Amino acid sequence: MFDYNAITVVSDGLETLHGMYNSSLKWFAPWKSLHGDDLQQKQELQLETLLKGLFPKKTLLNYLQNFIFHEDHNGKIVKKGAKYHQYWGIKKAVDSAVENIKPAGDGRLGVIWHTQGSGKSISMAILTGILRQMPEMKNPTILIQVDRNDLDQQLYENFVLCKDLVGHVQHADTTDELRALLSTDGGGVIFTTIEKFRLKELASEKELSHPVLSERTNLIVMADEAHRTQYGFHSGGFAQNIRRALPNASFIGFTGTPVDGKDADTQQVFGPTIHTYDIKQAVEDGATVPIYYEPKMVPLNIKAKYDKELDEMEEDEDEENNAVWAAIEDAAGAADRVERVAKDILTHFKARTESLEGKAMIVCMSRKNCVKMYDALTDLEACPEIAVIMTGNISKDPPSLESSHTNQRCDGSYKKAFPHA
Repeated sequence: MFDYNAITVVSDGLETLHGMYNSSLKWFAPWKSLHGDDLQQKQELQLETLLKGLFPKKTLLNYLQNFIFHEDHNGKIVKKGAKYHQYWGIKKAVDSAVENIKPAGDGRLGVIWHTQGSGKSISMAILTGILRQMPEMKNPTILIQVDRNDLDQQLYENFVLCKDLVGHVQHADTTDELRALLSTDGGGVIFTTIEKFRLKELASEKELSHPVLSERTNLIVMADEAHRTQYGFHSGGFAQNIRRALPNASFIGFTGTPVDGKDADTQQVFGPTIHTYDIKQAVEDGATVPIYYEPKMVPLNIKAKYDKELDEMEEDEDEENNAVWAAIEDAAGAADRVERVAKDILTHFKARTESLEGKAMIVCMSRKNCVKMYDALTDLEACPEIAVIMTGNISKDPPSLESSHTNQRCDGSYKKAFPHA
């Protein structure tokens, strides 16, 4: 008889949580906001905040209609419901869409600043479901745009799981497929990576500019990780191409790390931040594990300042042939600096694993510096098992990057297993 239960509330008078009846207790959560911008952290007020925040008639009916959905996991139906930050963030996004969608508005629907691990994919799916139902949106097409293939596939699979919420979902695997899907008049949900808005190589020459694919105004682009690849409207990059292809589309950005710089300003591109759920709040809610770190700095032995030159580098520019990048790479990979960093890393790792067993990952700025760090670590006494994993080109790599143990993979990249690994 509980199949029809919509919201389950458990409380001991102080701690008060809500969730789905068939969920484990770890998925139950407090409701900490009455209006979306306020936060109530005191445990003794949790019951009052939940009752006055979730159960007013208008809020409750909205939650029941739009914020509960079901996922199909290999035939097992799992019921899920939004948490308070998802409810208020999505509600504000819907209000912003009504006010700012083209042609009445400027098409900048705003930024949802929700930290990593807070359920952005669920928020995007719920928002998609609401917008597709709204008569004033006139059966919109929702384009979900990401900047990496792994994120594209992951987000697409999450949407497919909750198809009762978002409807039929299509995936553009090629540039031609994307152009065909966007050239139709119907609504729907389309997934793509931003690099598919590339210029095509035609029979005789390359396209000089991206063609217009749709002039519809009921086309909404949701950009995941909106702080990346969304800038440079006049530099001929993907951000310019997507706006040439969809001149009357409206844009909303989802990100856990908005940026504000001279040539990269998330709010300037997407509009003001309409809801924030930062890492501090996520940690306090138990949605994200706390991050502990020791701030350390090993200065680069370099006199010139390259801030301006680095800012002007295009994201897809060949780093290996860039003089600024090469200078910084050499400074970062200086023998005395690498030796110092390697000793510090190994000392820290050995002390850490005395109390907590685990592994470590070291990320370097270039493949050459990866090898330098590997050599420096393996020269130290009691260095544990270690390996370098990098992309490579067997025909072009210099001998310093070669190895006697190379496992070729079908995608052309390979693992370098160096001596003693």
